[in-house]
Amino acid sequence: RELLERVDAAIAREPLGRLVVESEPSGCAVRLAGVASGQTPFTLVDLAQGTYGVQVECSPEDRGRVHRVEVRTGETRVHIDTRFESVLRSRPIVHAHGDDALDALKKLSRRMDVSIVALEPTARGGWTARLIERNDVGERVELGLRGEAHEFVVSLRDGDGGSRPARSSRSDDVERSPVWLATGLVLVAAGVGAYGGGIATHRLRAKAGDTYAELQATDPEFVQRQQDWLAYQVPTHVLAYVGGAFVAAGFAFALPEREGTPWWAWLSGGVGLLTAGLGAALVVTLPDCEQVAETQRACVNRGQGGQRSSFLVSTALPLLTVPFTYLFGRDAPVRVEGSGSATHATLSLRGTF
Repeated sequence: RELLERVDAAIAREPLGRLVVESEPSGCAVRLAGVASGQTPFTLVDLAQGTYGVQVECSPEDRGRVHRVEVRTGETRVHIDTRFESVLRSRPIVHAHGDDALDALKKLSRRMDVSIVALEPTARGGWTARLIERNDVGERVELGLRGEAHEFVVSLRDGDGGSRPARSSRSDDVERSPVWLATGLVLVAAGVGAYGGGIATHRLRAKAGDTYAELQATDPEFVQRQQDWLAYQVPTHVLAYVGGAFVAAGFAFALPEREGTPWWAWLSGGVGLLTAGLGAALVVTLPDCEQVAETQRACVNRGQGGQRSSFLVSTALPLLTVPFTYLFGRDAPVRVEGSGSATHATLSLRGTF
């Protein structure tokens, strides 16, 4: 209390000032140090000398720009054209000084739910930070470029002039959005499930085929065993190819974005071609089935070999999808990299144009 009394006494000894705020148009709300104080034209007398933040707001939806006004002895007159200010936008810049400046900026970004997208030292030993509202993806800051969203990677300059990344960011991989990734994983899981079902029916058909091949045409169970063996043919082929198609579609959704086609995509394509070639070669070497009712063993072996060929070809489909996915539009998005200091700044774009 005594300290406040001394402050009041010191202010009382100082000559007081007079603040007059006018605006175009008039009749707008006036805020002094953030507190609503009246409407323009506005006059405040017996005001202590010092620096005050003055805002003029003609619309309750738009917060006025802060004008720092030095109030001295006598009259200080401020005229604000709100129509001109409506087309101006303040830069989201924060200046911090002192040994704990960096920690203060980090705490500020967490408290205000914003991300620091630029940070550079000032000539006087402080730091200047540019802030942007944090979007749904968390720490990743995105910059609109030609109608698309691209990651904004920024470099920080520390005290010795060296550059360091503002946050950890991979230079090659860029994860797909959660929705695309989840869709891809669901499709892959469904494809693997279909593969599993195809393998199960393939084994059931092999068992039914062995039983059918041991019978003679005159046996009473011959026709029923033949129908049991034939019943597994279509489901096995369908499950094999559906599984391959689902896994291929899942790869197209879930593969990470890269600049160009990575080496492992070419390797996948090579293995896919080899697998497809083996499947085609297996079809050529299958035994003939001249009469299903007379050459049961040859027909059973041909049927089982044909299904193995289907599994090889369906496996080649997702392997071949990997390089084609990158060849037709899976380049990493354009990245903006920037760095700056008190005397200069650089900005570079990386990606496919």
